[in-house]
Amino acid sequence: MLVKGRLSGLLFADDLVGMSETILGVEKQAERISEWCDTWEMGVGIKKCGVMCIWWKPGKGGDEVERMANAEQANLRARPPTISGLQVPVVEENTYLGVVVTRDLDFKAMVSGRCKRAEKAMSMILPLLRAQNVPLALRVSVLRTVVLSTLRNMGHE
Repeated sequence: MLVKGRLSGLLFADDLVGMSETILGVEKQAERISEWCDTWEMGVGIKKCGVMCIWWKPGKGGDEVERMANAEQANLRARPPTISGLQVPVVEENTYLGVVVTRDLDFKAMVSGRCKRAEKAMSMILPLLRAQNVPLALRVSVLRTVVLSTLRNMGHE
């Protein structure tokens, strides 16, 4: 979604990310989501929701950016937005389409989350991979399909 030349949100299937530079903007987005839910008689899985103030240290002044973001995060905690009368949890990180997003946009956290999913997938198919009576080509195919696709793709959680 573009608003005044800026990206204000992302939609994929039943997942939504709203982005705003102000808490007022977040509140307006929450109101619009509430209106949509009311109109279409839909509910929101509020436990899967989260709101946070993201910051990134691009260089000089990064500490000031972090300080301001932390102050805004505290403001969110004091008065969290609501969707359909339910308070949106104020979080330090959230997962969108399988990608862990932290307040400081930590790339290592994003990669680590993806690796944990791949490890889980690997542990599930390990007995098959170890089975000597299963043709090697089939084991390699399963490995590629299950584990590598987990690492490459933004799987829907």
